[in-house]
Amino acid sequence: MVTNDKINKYRERINLINLQILELLSSRGELAKKIGEEKRKLGLKVYDPKREEEIISQLLDQNRGPFDDEAIKDIFEEIFKASRDLQKK
Repeated sequence: MVTNDKINKYRERINLINLQILELLSSRGELAKKIGEEKRKLGLKVYDPKREEEIISQLLDQNRGPFDDEAIKDIFEEIFKASRDLQKK
């Protein structure tokens, strides 16, 4: 039987993982901003669908669950959108 203590321990671990994810997203965002600056200098478009498709393909090849491929795709499409928004600034 799962006790409240077990649930609380799981939630504590999830909270730590959430902070790690946030830190990684912030690092990714900083890099996306730098890429946006370089793209502007080179006159390139922010949106590169081929690059995004390649990344999704690589991620899905590595996905071992428990999230299904569609969930991973949805999550990363949101990350890509947020990154494109940063690149436009």
